[in-house]
Amino acid sequence: MIKKWPIILLLPIVFFSGCVPEIPFTSEPTQAQNNSPVSAEYVVPEKQGNYFYNALSSAQERKLYDKLLAAIENSEEKYKYGDKFSSETVSLILNLIFCQEPYTGLKCSKYTIDNGTVYFEYAYDKEKIEFLKNQSEKKERELVEQVSGLSDYEKVKFYHDYIIRECNYVEDSELGNTSYGVLIEKQGLCE
Repeated sequence: MIKKWPIILLLPIVFFSGCVPEIPFTSEPTQAQNNSPVSAEYVVPEKQGNYFYNALSSAQERKLYDKLLAAIENSEEKYKYGDKFSSETVSLILNLIFCQEPYTGLKCSKYTIDNGTVYFEYAYDKEKIEFLKNQSEKKERELVEQVSGLSDYEKVKFYHDYIIRECNYVEDSELGNTSYGVLIEKQGLCE
């Protein structure tokens, strides 16, 4: 028999900690929303390592994901998606992009959705983003070199211990949800 009281006691902690991503629900839940595992039939071969992308339940949602990601990567001010999707679905897909794709947190600091259009706001210009990305990737390469020859378990343990030892949770960290914040500034958020 499973004891339910520890779970019940942890729910308020998780709920009030602010570390649970706010994901709106639509009337037609996607695979990403109902937490079902990604089936092999849904996996797009060239996106095999992208869990959230493959958890989307339709080709149209994946296409929107790709177009929104491209808009962010190109620092576009807006993207018009029309009336094919609800604003809740678009918001869900944007949240999945921010969780899945490296450096999107550097690029897009805020978005608003209005009448079938997403409006993006950017905290940094392209040059600053490129600088932060290069610094972060340099540190990532250094860390990867340190684990060459180790087993998968030892690699995971090394990265875990490194983050625990080197990084601090800083609630108002400007870049804490990016690899730059964690690896260079040594400040992170729950994302």
